[in-house]
Amino acid sequence: MATRAIRSQGRPTYLIDNSVWDRLSTDATVVAALKTIIDLTRPDNVLVCPPIVLEVGFSARTGPEHSALMTQLTAFPQCPEHATTGEAMLIQSQLWDGGLLRAARAVDTLIAAYAIKNSATLIHYDRGFDHIAAVMPDF
Repeated sequence: MATRAIRSQGRPTYLIDNSVWDRLSTDATVVAALKTIIDLTRPDNVLVCPPIVLEVGFSARTGPEHSALMTQLTAFPQCPEHATTGEAMLIQSQLWDGGLLRAARAVDTLIAAYAIKNSATLIHYDRGFDHIAAVMPDF
């Protein structure tokens, strides 16, 4: 599990990527790690944003599973700041200039923009975010 640490006013906040949510049903180590993060900070410090919610919902295999996932995600507060088109485009431009445009999916670029905008640590299992970190010093 990889993380990118960015702190806001001395209080850590987190975004949990779908690559982590998806492993919660199959990997006890991931469950324990996420529980530790929540226990050490508090649930209010784990945020959700529209692209993460949509990715998690898209991964559901049935209607009832989708409903259950959406109910679980409503327990977490939304990012107070929304990434702008310009902020997402900046990340994509930096990837392009670094020769890494196709190394990160569009939705991951938007999630990274939310993390930067909200000074959040992004917890993930997705190499695309490592490529974004290589070109974005604030991520």
